[in-house]
Amino acid sequence: MLVDVREYGRMQERLALLGELYKAEEQVASGECISNEDAKSRVLSRLLTDFPESGRIVSEVDALH
Repeated sequence: MLVDVREYGRMQERLALLGELYKAEEQVASGECISNEDAKSRVLSRLLTDFPESGRIVSEVDALH
């Protein structure tokens, strides 16, 4: 069977995405995940560490959520 090169690429991308989804589901099932709040806290903390001048922006973003 012949497949168009673009379609083959799309099939490969879908297969890779399915693999990532399967892996994520396994991680969630085994407890290898963090809450959205914890993730948000880690990202904001890292932003403030790397870019201290962004504190004002972080406060504004935090107030929106």
